[in-house]
Amino acid sequence: MKQLSVYKKLKLNSPEKVFNYLINTMLPTINNWSYLVDWEKVSKHIKDIEICLNTMNYLIGKKNIHNEFQYLLKKHPEIKHILPVLVACRKDSITLLTSNDENDLQAKEFNFKNLSDEDALNFADRAGLLQLLSSNKIKNLVDYVFGIEVGLDSNARKNRAGKAMEQLMNNHIKRICEKNNLEYLASANKSKVEKHWGIDLPVDKTNRKVDFIIKKDRQLFLCEVNFYNVVGSKLKSTAGEYKNIYNFWKSHNLQFIWITDGWGWKTTQRPLQEAFNELDYILNIKMVLDGVLEYILTN
Repeated sequence: MKQLSVYKKLKLNSPEKVFNYLINTMLPTINNWSYLVDWEKVSKHIKDIEICLNTMNYLIGKKNIHNEFQYLLKKHPEIKHILPVLVACRKDSITLLTSNDENDLQAKEFNFKNLSDEDALNFADRAGLLQLLSSNKIKNLVDYVFGIEVGLDSNARKNRAGKAMEQLMNNHIKRICEKNNLEYLASANKSKVEKHWGIDLPVDKTNRKVDFIIKKDRQLFLCEVNFYNVVGSKLKSTAGEYKNIYNFWKSHNLQFIWITDGWGWKTTQRPLQEAFNELDYILNIKMVLDGVLEYILTN
């Protein structure tokens, strides 16, 4: 940890007090209301297939469902493309075991971009879709798939949490840079730095991408941000990786700032403590709000 005068203003007069402040001011979550459901994305997915869904509404309640489905396939072959979403899958191709014989396991690929009528009927039947449609258990496929899309969207929450941290830090870094006449790049790699600033950025691996790079004159500050609200092995491995990154960039006269937060660290303090003792700068969101990041970038 590098001693900073800004810490003294916060009455943090020792590395131990700084680390305790780092831990004690960690946030339980960074998620806002948009974390729950991305309604705009859900609505767009529905809009893209709404005509096909309404076409398939024809099948609801039909008694001779197999014949009716074959009839509809001939009239509207495009409905094949939406079969996966009816079973909560967005893949264009699904491979399934089609035999229940344990001694003769056979797999078949259903490619919905190029599916025969026979395979479409087989899939819809074996997946239980035809029985569902004929049973009158659902009244409208648009509403049915809307519910499916909400459920599928919940799987993207982990990515939204990561993006929320990046967006929050982007807002603060942008404000600091505009105030102090600094430049920055978000999600930057070697070629992006070369293109914008004409600087040859040393990297430890060719595909290295940095969350934020801030430029003050010819000095670069490389900043990684993340948020962990649950405990896991990822925290320990991240702390170890960032120690290696720090040593690599320090050897090339580059500054490294790690901004991390989340209650996951409260019960995984040891790897963070080890990184804290070695790295110059480890901050959390509260410390950014306290002005520590701005102090580092401007002094």
